[in-house]
This record gives sequence, structure tokens and C-alpha cells, in this order.
Amino acid sequence: MLSQDQCLMLKKMFCEGVSQRVIANRLGLSQASVSRAIVNLGLSRDNINKTVADDELIKRSHLSSVDIARELGISHQAVQERIHRLGIERSKDDIVRDYADKSRRYCLDLSHFDGPDQIGCYYLGLLYADGCLRARNGRLACTLSLVLKERGVLQQLLSDLNCNKKIETVYTNSWGKRYAANRIVFDNIHFGRKLCELGMRPGPDYKRSLPEIRHWPDFVRGFLDGDGYVSIRKNKHNTNFLTIGFSLTYRGFGVQLQDRIASETGVMMNGPYKTKSIYAMLATYKKAESIAAWLWSDPVRAMPRKYNRYRSFIDGESHV
Repeated sequence: MLSQDQCLMLKKMFCEGVSQRVIANRLGLSQASVSRAIVNLGLSRDNINKTVADDELIKRSHLSSVDIARELGISHQAVQERIHRLGIERSKDDIVRDYADKSRRYCLDLSHFDGPDQIGCYYLGLLYADGCLRARNGRLACTLSLVLKERGVLQQLLSDLNCNKKIETVYTNSWGKRYAANRIVFDNIHFGRKLCELGMRPGPDYKRSLPEIRHWPDFVRGFLDGDGYVSIRKNKHNTNFLTIGFSLTYRGFGVQLQDRIASETGVMMNGPYKTKSIYAMLATYKKAESIAAWLWSDPVRAMPRKYNRYRSFIDGESHV
């Protein structure tokens, strides 16, 4: 049974043309309960074709059916039927956006990847290093996994994307060892298509070439935070020196990355060298210091552990 307040709210929204689905959501009831209450209260109204004029739909046809339904207070099924009946031609992007909006289970702000800006370039480098883009269940799913102690980086990513996704803890086997990792899976069509536009492809082949971007220090810093290392070592004179290295799946990608760093800093890294099943590329002493100064001159985003290690070297501390 509905309370008196619920009945009054139901009558008000029903007379305003709000759909039964929206009424049910606002009152915290099932659509069946709302439908029975409408019959018991003797309420009736014009059908959808009279409630919403055709021109109201036409001028909103660039939006997804979910957005149109939300603005007009009707169901998205009714919007789709009307659009089809009116013969409105919709672009492929509208249809994809429509499907993504209907299947979306979490918020996601991709504005940093429009361009992309410095923050977007950093996360793109991180995804190139430790991410994976796969076609799963008819959609593109992007997965990013980091070790447990780097959970803060994933939390910052969710904050920058204004996303309410949860971070999962998974267990994987690598090099004969079992270890735990934090993981985020984005199965959003918009995100998958955006990453494809920026150079990533489903499967392992996306690491074969560099993307077309502007903010190279941020991209390389993101890649370093994912598949690189920063260390402070001592030489035979007991003097500290800095080492920066990258782990690479494809040698060709390493050569492109090496050339890009050289064009930006004037420093040519050593490598890529074949080590077991991967390639390695590194720089030491003054070369490493020049690259580090370029990477962390304006770190809008950075992995605290590696950035703090570099700062400790600059401050003359030793954390070998």
C-alpha cells in the first residue's frame, strides 16, 4: 500500500507526464506497484505521441535516447520507437553512444583524453606500460593492474576520471611467482574507442608504435612508472649515481621511444638490449640526470615512490 504522501507525489508526477519508470525510481517502488496504483487511483493521460511533440524529439536527435528520455521524462524505449517511426537518420557515433549510455554502470569523465592534456598523456603512458585493451563480450574493455603498494595511483586515476569504479585485488602468476595486484577494468565503449584513436589496439600489438601526442614528458613518465625503474647506486669511488631504465616488449617500440627521448633531451639512452623474453633500455650518470630533469620538471602526475627516489638523489640522500 502507498502512503498518502506517495499517492500525492505519484499524482503530481503522473499529471506532469513523467514516465512510470521514473516515478518508480523516485518513490522507491517497483513499476508494477506504480502501475497498479495508477489504475486504483483512476488516473489517465494522453499517450506518448500526444504528450511529447515530434519537434521536441527531432531537435534532440543528436543526443542518445537515454539522455532524451531523461530530459523529457519518458522511457528510452519509447524514444527509440518514435525516432524509428519518424525516420530520423542517426550517425554511427550516436548509436554507439546510445548503447554505451544504456549499458553504463558507473560514471566516467574522459575530458583529460580529449587532446589529450598532460594528465591524459600520463595515464596513456601508464596504460601503454601496464594496461591491456581487449574485445570482450562485444565491447572493448581496458584493464590496468599495478602492485598493491601503488594503490594510490589507481585511486588518483579514478579521482581524475570522476569515476565510481571499485579497485579489485587479484592474484596472478608471473615468472613462476604468485603475487597480488590491484586492478581496474573499464568496459566502457567511449573509453575503448578513445584509446583506439590514441594508438592503442586490442591485444598486445598496441606497443609497437608511439601515439601522436604533444606532452611527451608526461607520457614517458607514465610509461616509466609502469614499466621502468629509478635507482640510486654507488660506484667504486663510493659516489652515488642515478640509473633510469625501461622494460620493453618490442624492440621497435624501444627504438622509437629512444629516438623521441633523444629529440626532446639530446640524450641517447643505451639499448635496447635483449634480456630473456624482454628488451631493456637504460641511462646512467649525467644521461640519467638529464632525462630525470626533463621527466620531473613539471610532474602534474607521478608515482610517488619513483619521484621521491629521484628527489632523494637530488637532495644528496642515499636510498639504494
